[in-house]
Amino acid sequence: MAGPVPHPHAIDPAAQEAFDAGTREFVLGDDAAAITHLRMAVAAHADFADAHYMLGLALVRHGDVEGGIEALSAAAETTPNAILREYAQKKVASVRAAAAVGEGEGPG
Repeated sequence: MAGPVPHPHAIDPAAQEAFDAGTREFVLGDDAAAITHLRMAVAAHADFADAHYMLGLALVRHGDVEGGIEALSAAAETTPNAILREYAQKKVASVRAAAAVGEGEGPG
């Protein structure tokens, strides 16, 4: 008799642990630590959309707009969840808009 079939979206325990730690650090405001943990989570489980999303938020808040857009886009591409996909797509659009406004600022 065959064993149980793993859920197609089951998250590796190491990836989940890294995600939990990264999310905790993000909430506490330590973006550098959050980014480190969340990168570990996506490295351990490339289709971990929630980890890509949180990584994108941490990167943007840390000042890496392009890296944040890349991670948020990965979240939108990998999630089976329509709500997360929409949130990620809207966040990418708002980050791009904010970056475009920021590029227009500077010495006059």
